[in-house]
Amino acid sequence: MAIIYECDRCTHHNTDPTDFYVVRIACTQQQVSGYSHPMSASPQRLWCESCTKEAGLKWVRTVNVPEPPTFEDMIREIVQDEIQNSQ
Repeated sequence: MAIIYECDRCTHHNTDPTDFYVVRIACTQQQVSGYSHPMSASPQRLWCESCTKEAGLKWVRTVNVPEPPTFEDMIREIVQDEIQNSQ
């Protein structure tokens, strides 16, 4: 079973989450006194690398999902913990 990610801009599909970026645009009102007031923000969107390059946002990398451990890795860790605790 695999998770398929889809670009909200061009509908490109991929199973690697590191090829996607979270994009959100926000506006604030800046006053002379230095006080800023948030006015509005768009909902978060998931864009592929091509769309972020095209929009000039390539430098913003916000989706960084670590690789989950395999079932075998989890079992191995449990067994190693049990061995260490029994000594």
